[in-house]
Formats: sequence, C-alpha cells, structure tokens
Amino acid sequence: MDTFLRQAYLMDRLVHSLRPEGSAKPALARRLTSHRKGDLGKAVLSGSVPRVTEFLRQGANPNAPTVVASDGRGKEFRGTPLMAAAAEGLTDIVTVLLSGGARVNDVDPRGWTALHCAAEEGYETICRLLLDSGADPNVRTAQSGTALMVATLKGHAGVVKLLLERGADASVRDSSGKSALDLARKYGRSDVISILARREG
Repeated sequence: MDTFLRQAYLMDRLVHSLRPEGSAKPALARRLTSHRKGDLGKAVLSGSVPRVTEFLRQGANPNAPTVVASDGRGKEFRGTPLMAAAAEGLTDIVTVLLSGGARVNDVDPRGWTALHCAAEEGYETICRLLLDSGADPNVRTAQSGTALMVATLKGHAGVVKLLLERGADASVRDSSGKSALDLARKYGRSDVISILARREG
C-alpha cells in the first residue's frame, strides 16, 4: 500500500476501532485518555457550542494543539480544535471556532489540515465552510497527499466535486507518484473516477 494511503488507512482504522458500537460518529470525546479538565479541545469534542463559545470568550487559544485521539497504549494524536471539530462533523462548532480566530491552514504532525479531516469523513458542508474561510485545497501532507486525494480514497464524490470547483489541483501526485485519478482507479471509486476523468479530459 502506498505510504500516504497506509498512513490514512491506519489513522482511519484507529478511529473506527475505537468507535462505540452503533455510534454514528467517532465520538472522540469518549476515547480521549489524557485531557486536562477545562481544555478547549475537550469542550469542542463534547459537542457543546455554549461551552466552546465561553472558552473563547475567556480568551482560550483556538489554535493551541490538543490531544484529539489516543490509542490507549500511550500514543496520542495531536491537532487543533478546528481539526477535531472538522473530523467529527461538528458544523456549528467549526463556525464558532472560525469566528473566534481559528486558523484554517494549520497542520498537524502528519501535515493534515482541518480540510483534510473533513474531506476524509465526507463532510461537504464543513469543507465548504473551511474553503470559504480561506482553506487551501492544495496543502500537501508529509506524504504529499491532498484533501482531494483523501476524499477520493474514501469515495466522497460530493467533496471531490466541491474541491475541484474550488481550485484543487487534480494533477498533483503523492509520494508514490499517484494522482487522485490513479487512486480512484486503483481502489475502484467509480463515482469519483468519472468526475476526475472529465476534469482531465
């Protein structure tokens, strides 16, 4: 498996293996193991707009790194509150954070932005909010993957179409030399293949 895809796959498996049975969302708040009480990140993952709003009113830094997941064996995954909200599909909280000064193009240790996080989960509305706030659709991860590639890998046709409309470069290749269309063909994402093929044609 390509290096970029392997990293995305492993993170996805971590998220879904820790998801409670029958849960519609990853429920990151329930799998955190080392949050400080009163942490903005924890407030974000609780899904409480009033709590997040109050933290920001009191001067909390919306860009401070926070633990967004743990594998239960001491390995933690860090990102910004905006990344956590984007990954969870918390549209109202994404809006509050953006209004409170959250930077849309900050990257986590993997090189992922909030847009990568939302694109991976197929949250089209959040992707649109981030793009409207200046998110760069062509930021590359440590393995040169883009949000377009992440959405392609997961077969999120609506997000793929949106990203292309908003300037995503379909010709970019990852560290294995594959474009988004190559990935779509390799993993049989038929809906996405047709969208990307029309763009290249």
